[in-house]
Amino acid sequence: MDGDTLFTIGGLARRTGLTVKTIRFCVNYQPAGHFWALQWAETGLYLGRTLLLAGFCAWWIRRRVT
Repeated sequence: MDGDTLFTIGGLARRTGLTVKTIRFCVNYQPAGHFWALQWAETGLYLGRTLLLAGFCAWWIRRRVT
């Protein structure tokens, strides 16, 4: 079998023994204009979480040392 062979989803399901529902999956499309806004929002969330965790660790260590 060469690399150029294409199968339908039903044919692939029969060949592999999987169900068609298992092979299908959803792809969420994000328009290019929203990509960077979502990236900055995610970065802000992680940065906020990191700062909270660092503050908690500093408080906890300071409390244990003194």
